Amino acid sequence: MKKASKSEVLKFAIKLKELCSKFDATFIVNDDPQIALDSDADGVHLGYDDMPVFDARQILGEEKIIGSTCNTFSDICFAKEQGANYVGLGPYRQTITKDNLSPLLGLSGYQ
Repeated sequence: MKKASKSEVLKFAIKLKELCSKFDATFIVNDDPQIALDSDADGVHLGYDDMPVFDARQILGEEKIIGSTCNTFSDICFAKEQGANYVGLGPYRQTITKDNLSPLLGLSGYQ
């Protein structure tokens, strides 16, 4: 829902939170810590163009999960220093689901 309004995203996020709670599933909002907070999501995942992990932690507190997109080992170290709970490493291969894709890692990049 990257092109949807914040109000549309929030309405959908609240419904998803309810559904995830019903099935005891973790609910992570993409890109927006405020939507994560307002929908009582379990956390947020932040990409390179999103708010820094440290700033998101100020909004969400210590209890919420924060993930960070990483493409290099130094990205991983920085995300850890900033307080990320997990990293999403990639991209492994080409995809059509994202614009402005980071450099492909492939198997050798993951090693």
